[in-house]
Amino acid sequence: MADRVSINIEAPNQERLKKLSRLKSFREDIVSRIQPIPGTPLQEVAPAPLLREHRLYQADFLLRQYRFTLEEMAFDNGDNLSLEVDPKAAAAVRNIHRYPLEVNMATYYHLLRIPGIGPLSASRIVKARRTFRISSLEELKSMGVVVKRAAPFLLINGKHRASLENTLHLQFWRDNHDLSPPFPTPVLPQSGAVIPGP
Repeated sequence: MADRVSINIEAPNQERLKKLSRLKSFREDIVSRIQPIPGTPLQEVAPAPLLREHRLYQADFLLRQYRFTLEEMAFDNGDNLSLEVDPKAAAAVRNIHRYPLEVNMATYYHLLRIPGIGPLSASRIVKARRTFRISSLEELKSMGVVVKRAAPFLLINGKHRASLENTLHLQFWRDNHDLSPPFPTPVLPQSGAVIPGP
């Protein structure tokens, strides 16, 4: 007896999936890494690392939940996601021309594009700005921001709080991972910038 079944359905929707099973919830975004299958043309293919599957799930989440566009994502020359760096950080470095953002002005969805800021911390930032101006990394940390990851991409009241070394490291990483952006490598702006709306 099988413990799982794989079904390919053209144009699946929740109504059609409910007809298959009322007890099982189906996910439409199931991703699997390539694995050799004996007796098929894939039997000689080397298995993809498990991390590849993890990166695909991360990218899928960014596209579906954070409203990233495919054009924002960073791919290598083989059109693969980096295994070394998570897709959100790679996308931020690829689009370094958009940063740093002023934390007191950036929209919710612009904040979501910053590594170290998730939906909960972005919501907390937006809510806090209604009553006061954010003035320190410590305030951001108390809102759930992973400041070590976020600081290179942020300005707080017009000041860059990350060390120049961290910022240069990001550009060095980008230059050594050939993310092939459609624009020249920019110089980081000295003052705040706001990402144009999607």
